[in-house]
Amino acid sequence: MSQCASCQQGPSGIAGHERLFSHTFTGEQMRFKCRECGCIWVRRYGENQTYTWAMPAGEHPGIDVPGRPGTMPP
Repeated sequence: MSQCASCQQGPSGIAGHERLFSHTFTGEQMRFKCRECGCIWVRRYGENQTYTWAMPAGEHPGIDVPGRPGTMPP
């Protein structure tokens, strides 16, 4: 599937864009997934107190975020 318009533009700020939801996390980063196109993004909090976004590059995926869709018991 190709990237949606919001992912093509790239996420920014704390939320990224309106279709991203928190997916997994580690101590240093959070991964988000787009509800529209399925694209995965990594958000890190930088030294200059800003959020940076990038596509993951073979990094450890982290653990599930509590309450993520599909992770709650029935």
